[in-house]
Amino acid sequence: MNISDYDQQLIDKLPSQIAALIDKYFFEIMNVADNWENPCLPDNYVPNEIELYTSEDLENPIISISNGVLERYAFPKEGNNCLTSTLMFDGEFVYIEIEGKEVLNKMGNVPFPEMIINPVSLINSLFAGRSND
Repeated sequence: MNISDYDQQLIDKLPSQIAALIDKYFFEIMNVADNWENPCLPDNYVPNEIELYTSEDLENPIISISNGVLERYAFPKEGNNCLTSTLMFDGEFVYIEIEGKEVLNKMGNVPFPEMIINPVSLINSLFAGRSND
């Protein structure tokens, strides 16, 4: 894997036990490195957009909440143990966990907003990707 000098400088700022995961979890560790020096969110910050990604699908969130409305919930595949979890608020990485260990937490004291479930979005999420066997 070819890591740029700039990226290597970011990785070098991480604790060694986190930086050591770069070969196995490149994208997650680069997200940690990019956000390592960012401040925690201010108290009582209320995110408009919340997305949760896992190692099962790094491109599509398993949970997506927009303005307190559940827009997407994807069921995990049977027998798949998600090794990573990445939480984003309003497009910013705020929490990353790898193999059950917290490697980034910028949430501070942010409370989770109340959630309203949009029935149409929930139904679409329930049937997304399922075949009609």
